[in-house]
Amino acid sequence: MSTLNELAAVNQILAAQGLAPVSTIEGSTSKNTQIALNMLRETSRQVQSRGWDFTTVQEYTLALDSESGEITYPDTMTRFTVHTHPWIEQRGGRLFDRKKQSYTFTSAVSGTAQFLHAWDDLPFEAQNYIAQKAARKTYEQYVGADETRQSLYLEEKEARLALDQREAETGMHSALNDPYLPHLRGSSYVPGGPKYPRY
Repeated sequence: MSTLNELAAVNQILAAQGLAPVSTIEGSTSKNTQIALNMLRETSRQVQSRGWDFTTVQEYTLALDSESGEITYPDTMTRFTVHTHPWIEQRGGRLFDRKKQSYTFTSAVSGTAQFLHAWDDLPFEAQNYIAQKAARKTYEQYVGADETRQSLYLEEKEARLALDQREAETGMHSALNDPYLPHLRGSSYVPGGPKYPRY
């Protein structure tokens, strides 16, 4: 399977600005290389935070700390949804129960989790889209808007289409199969919860 390492992605960003490629992104590097690397990683976080099939883990369990009664979550977790208890949310590294106004729980909690992945763990389509988006953003910020910027935008758009196609194929999303559709359309009922929940 094709992959795009961080060095190649950084060189893609530099090339978009008409700059020479570099042989490493480790240790002491040039200012342009550091700018490109920072933009790549920032863009990666932004894109991944939107939530994709490849960043999502179903039925993920967070353990209870028996001493404190609290439940913490990893720094790489961007979202945690407890479908049967939508009032449970993330706050400052711990789960918080808005219904009880408490950080204390009596048991472990399972839900749908989304994570930020390291660059090498991302699928190629995501790597390519992130690199294209970072190249366009860097060009706009440090060079400006011209024909090259438009070309970069079109390449980014094509990369996004490829990523969306992958998401459709692997995620098998369908609004017709979404148990939350009635809830999203205004119903107060949440699947798995009481028919008439009291908050």
